[in-house]
Amino acid sequence: MELSALLAALDARFVHESVPDEAGELRPWLKPFLGEEAHGFWLRKPRNRPW
Repeated sequence: MELSALLAALDARFVHESVPDEAGELRPWLKPFLGEEAHGFWLRKPRNRPW
């Protein structure tokens, strides 16, 4: 299997196992690069909370 197909499968699994963090619950722990806003997968949280 090609790397691009493996990465696409991993992305699909992540999206399936997470939901948008609309309330910003994870915002205190987000550490994007300096001067950049969090976007994409950074703004998702686990569907089943491990905590």
